Amino acid sequence: DDKALVGVGPGEDKELLGKMRISVDPFAPPEKRQRHFLTLTQYLADANRIPHEYDMQATPDDQPIHVFSDVREDTAAAQAAAAVRAARAAA
Repeated sequence: DDKALVGVGPGEDKELLGKMRISVDPFAPPEKRQRHFLTLTQYLADANRIPHEYDMQATPDDQPIHVFSDVREDTAAAQAAAAVRAARAAA
């Protein structure tokens, strides 16, 4: 059974965002034994104009990125944080 990812969406905090699938090859070398795939809901992909499916395989050349914000979107705090970033960029 696939485990659904939940998160913040337009309406409620437990809206389905997508599914994570893990593929295991027991005969592959240890560093290539598992692969992770993320499939977002079509609504989420279309609403944000982002791809629907992702291969989450990491390689030693991948650079770490920051994906989570410390401020919830569509709130006064998010708008204030965006205004501060814009002011700093303009200065």
